[in-house]
Parts: sequence; structure tokens; C-alpha cells
Amino acid sequence: MEYGGLRQGDNVPIDLEQIWTIKPNMPTARYYLAAAMAENRVYAIGGHTGGSITNVNEEYNPAGNSWATRANMPTARHGLVAAAVNDKIYAVG
Repeated sequence: MEYGGLRQGDNVPIDLEQIWTIKPNMPTARYYLAAAMAENRVYAIGGHTGGSITNVNEEYNPAGNSWATRANMPTARHGLVAAAVNDKIYAVG
């Protein structure tokens, strides 16, 4: 198989410092959350904090490299999915 001129099994050195950049941590550490992008911002929605299921909604602004807390979901959820349609986010599950 070949992808973009590379064949499976090719050894290509990668400089991770040119690929990955450290950004600020989310204010609320969690897993099993949903994420979606709308209006050039990333939203981290719901999830499990390790101690409880949460309804928190946090927004990352890449232009300002900062996080902000937004309106919580009406109910706490984890294992959900989110999608943006016309810059409106739908959280399901």
C-alpha cells in the first residue's frame, strides 16, 4: 500500500516538536466526553471525572489559546457524542 508517496513499512523520521504543541489543560479533567468544533472553537462536553458524571461544557479558543466555561448541559452525561451543524452543537446520548 502507498499513501502520499510512502509505502507501508517505510521508516520516516518524525520531529514531534514540529507536529505536537502543548496547549493549556482543560479546566475539568475527564474522560468519555464529547467534543465538537463550531465557530472556530472546540467544545468539550460532559464526561466522567473519575468520581462522577458531569454536565460541564468548556470551550477552547485556539486564537486566544484559552479555555472558558460555557452553559452546562441540563443533565450530566458520559459516553455521548456531539456534532456541529451550521455552527450549532448537538449532544446526543
